[in-house]
Amino acid sequence: MITIKTFRFIIIAKAFLIIVGIIVSVFHEKSISSLPPGIRAYEFSQLTDHKGLLFDLLFLLVFYFCIFVDYIGLYLFKPFARSLYVILYIIVAIYTITNSQFIILTHIENTLSSITSLLSGIIISLLYFSPISNYFVKHKKTD
Repeated sequence: MITIKTFRFIIIAKAFLIIVGIIVSVFHEKSISSLPPGIRAYEFSQLTDHKGLLFDLLFLLVFYFCIFVDYIGLYLFKPFARSLYVILYIIVAIYTITNSQFIILTHIENTLSSITSLLSGIIISLLYFSPISNYFVKHKKTD
């Protein structure tokens, strides 16, 4: 049986891995040098292509703010956080599916991505199919 402490640990672990993933992505350029020349040229062209950069940055800032608010809500068992988590997950899935660019991940980025996806599935299943879900239901006060 999953306890509140375990659920909160999973939330914190996922948030930590997202932060680590962002940091690893920032230093992605250093690992590009080990790629074959054709793929390296493609990656550098993606890094220097600034079309839509402002929109992407604004979208990411808003998105990461929503994730931050959602994780606090999940940690505190706020009812809105359960729905927001699924909505944000669906947005990520749609973006990933509709993104027409190639994404090249290093082994570390791929590992972090796999673990965070696994944790997302665990969190969704706990939010809806475990006793933890009862903590997200608003109980009517009886006088």
